[in-house]
Amino acid sequence: MANLISHRNIAPLAFLFEAALGLLAIGLGTWCDIDPLENVTIGPETLWRQVVAVGWGLLATLPMLVGLVLLRQIQEGPLGELNQLVDKQLAPLFVETRIWELALIALAAGWGEELLFRGWLQTLATRNIAGNAGLWIGVLLGATVFGLCHWISSTYAILALLAGIYLGILFIASGNILTSVTTHALYDFVALVWITQSPVAPAPPEDTSNPLEETPD
Repeated sequence: MANLISHRNIAPLAFLFEAALGLLAIGLGTWCDIDPLENVTIGPETLWRQVVAVGWGLLATLPMLVGLVLLRQIQEGPLGELNQLVDKQLAPLFVETRIWELALIALAAGWGEELLFRGWLQTLATRNIAGNAGLWIGVLLGATVFGLCHWISSTYAILALLAGIYLGILFIASGNILTSVTTHALYDFVALVWITQSPVAPAPPEDTSNPLEETPD
């Protein structure tokens, strides 16, 4: 049986799945009276506020990109194994995906995942738990579920958890989901382009020779 997901259909499937998460967040928000897009309004009086939120999101991508650069240099240990896993299993799926398709996937991921994990789930906790405890429980709850949903390996899940904490703090600090959406989308786009265009060098093979074995004359 042919694989349901391949490099031939990954772009539309990924886009539709990620975009659907945003619609799910809006639906869940309607059910429990939470608007994941609260403070996102486009009009003469609010346009500049949205531009500023996007601008902060662009700047906030830089630390994550620095982390990506450093991560991709590692070839040993759990992080090295993660690089090999990404290059062998994830990157081949996108080998025929065009740049504009990667951009749409990243945009949909930023939109869908941020609305669901930050705009809805994190907000759900902060509104039902009073004080600063609610803020941090919301951040950790959203980040933990975010990490679990990215479990292709324990290392990847932990990194996703840390990214989720960072994005959750951005959401609180900015008060606008567009900031974390922008950061998430831009990071995903750069990461997708990088892993498909510049895979890390394969780890050197282990030396299995016996150093005590004498070479015949």
